[in-house]
Amino acid sequence: MATILLYIECKKRRGYNQSVLLAHVIIKRLHFAYAGRRLKWVTATLTQTHLTVAERMSNVSSACEVV
Repeated sequence: MATILLYIECKKRRGYNQSVLLAHVIIKRLHFAYAGRRLKWVTATLTQTHLTVAERMSNVSSACEVV
């Protein structure tokens, strides 16, 4: 399991990285290995709160890269 480094503006606004929090719960319950932060955002994306699944996929395509 790997997590995504949160886009800097989102981290400033939120104060935490949701992917890290979720990953640690999943890792603990399912006994997965933690690969660390292997992905990072390279571009800001629109908020996904009101997007469909297809719109979400389009929104984040090419938004991350491997560290």
